[in-house]
Amino acid sequence: MIQYYVEGVNNFGADDGVDKKMGLYFTQCYDCALVVDTKCKAVVIDSCKKVKVQIADIVSAIEIVNSQSVTLYCKGAVPAISMDKCSSVNIVLCPECVKSGVPNIVSSCTTASNLEFWSEPENYESEQMTIPFPEQFNNDFDLKTQKITVSPVDHGD
Repeated sequence: MIQYYVEGVNNFGADDGVDKKMGLYFTQCYDCALVVDTKCKAVVIDSCKKVKVQIADIVSAIEIVNSQSVTLYCKGAVPAISMDKCSSVNIVLCPECVKSGVPNIVSSCTTASNLEFWSEPENYESEQMTIPFPEQFNNDFDLKTQKITVSPVDHGD
């Protein structure tokens, strides 16, 4: 359990006892950067505000709960990510993450959140793309067919 970190860059790795059998639970952190530079079992980000989290390889999943203004940088293999009761979460899939497969992302009760990635997954120099999560989609209902057509909101960038 890692709690109450405020300001600065904080690194967590093998020197701190983090290994692939350990899960990390970040809670109540504010206005700081958290860097996990070694493979671990899972990561939970709970009740954090204005944090940037960089993750290496994950065995199971990353969970973001009750948090605001979180930027998650996935720098290694990540099988799954879930977000619940969050606002302003940006998930950045770096080329190293995409090479090992795109994670399954589940979101619920999440607002103003985006997924970011590079147009050419192996090239940091390519264009960075941003796609909004479901709460930022247009839902158009057709009375004749009784179906909903969903399209992403265009932010004009």
